[in-house]
Amino acid sequence: MRYVLTRIVGIGLMFIGLNAHAASHYPERPVTLIVPFSAGSGSDTQARILSESLTGQLGVPIVVENKPGANGTIGASFVARAKPDGYTFLLGSATTNAANLSLYPSKRTGFDESSFVMVGVLSRGIIGMFVPSSFGWKSVDEFLAAARNGTAPSLTCGSGNSVTQVACEMFKVTAGVDAVTVPYKSNGQSLNDVAGGRVSYAFSDRTAALPYMNGKLVRLQAVSADTRYETLPEVPTLAEQGVPDMLFSSWTGVFAPAGTPPEIVHKVNAAINTWLRSPSAASLFEKTGASFQETSVDESAAFYHAEASRWENYIEKTKVSVN
Repeated sequence: MRYVLTRIVGIGLMFIGLNAHAASHYPERPVTLIVPFSAGSGSDTQARILSESLTGQLGVPIVVENKPGANGTIGASFVARAKPDGYTFLLGSATTNAANLSLYPSKRTGFDESSFVMVGVLSRGIIGMFVPSSFGWKSVDEFLAAARNGTAPSLTCGSGNSVTQVACEMFKVTAGVDAVTVPYKSNGQSLNDVAGGRVSYAFSDRTAALPYMNGKLVRLQAVSADTRYETLPEVPTLAEQGVPDMLFSSWTGVFAPAGTPPEIVHKVNAAINTWLRSPSAASLFEKTGASFQETSVDESAAFYHAEASRWENYIEKTKVSVN
């Protein structure tokens, strides 16, 4: 019996030693960063700029690979099933790693919150309510008054992903208005119809809206945050205009499969934070208006859990479902 226990302990120590060796020599070959959305998307742009920095810091190529489809679940599922050896990561977001966890059953996607470890938070982008530039009301509360007394036309809300779909439904519930949510394949497509007057309003990240805002085709009527953004001090929050509890942001972060050695997770987290202090990160986020802040592995884990729980509450409240 003592011999058997000695053998078991010895084997366990051997595997610990192998993992420690692998982590200390990590990385030894190219690393893949999966983007669960198409090339040219905001996530894709961010991943490619990040990968340049990580390639230089880690000394191996960081290969960005797009695996779009099913609202980001295809790419996320691929990473959840990947070997947890530090060579496959996910450029995740509020869509893939918060909203989708409650919108889609894990039996369908093959993953849940416990399938990932959050390596680091990258950015927290602005989600807002966008209306046509020809919008006749000067504020959301004026618009709501018209909607409630019947002087506003039939209302439609455009959404381009899970986050903005839930935002549309939360707005209806919280503001007490009747509107039809119109789903699109991207926020850009929904904003195109807002600009053309075919949709009453849309919730979108500001990055997707920039081309339409620059062309003065749409207007940012309100932001879904607890306080005004420093970069947009003139734009009020929805709460200021009578619609509380609308706290949405288009955050992004890097995730690894659960079980990835902690030494590797900490090493990549440190590299991400180094990039966040770089001019390339500052330039990227200045263009989009997103905020960013270095986070430790523990802080990232707490953020991930809080976001997953918050989105679960939103979806329960709105009773949003997907086919």
